[in-house]
Amino acid sequence: MAEFSIHQFSNKLLQKSIFPHLMAYLHWQTGQANLPNNKFAPISINLDLTTACNFQCPHCLDEEIINTGKMLNLQYIKRLLENWSKKGLKSVILIGGGEPTIYPYFEEVVKFLKKPNK
Repeated sequence: MAEFSIHQFSNKLLQKSIFPHLMAYLHWQTGQANLPNNKFAPISINLDLTTACNFQCPHCLDEEIINTGKMLNLQYIKRLLENWSKKGLKSVILIGGGEPTIYPYFEEVVKFLKKPNK
C-alpha cells in the first residue's frame, strides 16, 4: 500500500505570524477578552445570499428551507462586509442556502467584494 501525506491545515494556524491573532480571536469568541467596541470579525465567512433555488436536487441538504422567499438585504450585506473587512475579514465564500447566482443583486455583491478598501 502506497503512503501519501495529508496536508495539515492546523500547521498554518500555528505559524508565528498567525498564532497571536488566532489566540486573540479565540479569547474573544469565548468571552475572555475585555476588548472595547468589538474589534474582531471572522477571518472567513460563508455567505448565503438567498434560499431561492432553481433546481430540485434529490441530495439537497437544505430542501426544507429552499424557496421560502428569504434573502438578505443588499444594504445590510454591504454594511456588514464593510465593517468586518475593517476588522480583519479576509475571505467571503458565496455559497448556497439556495443558488447564490439567482440572488437579484448577485453581480453587485461580487463587484462590491472585489472593490479594494471596502
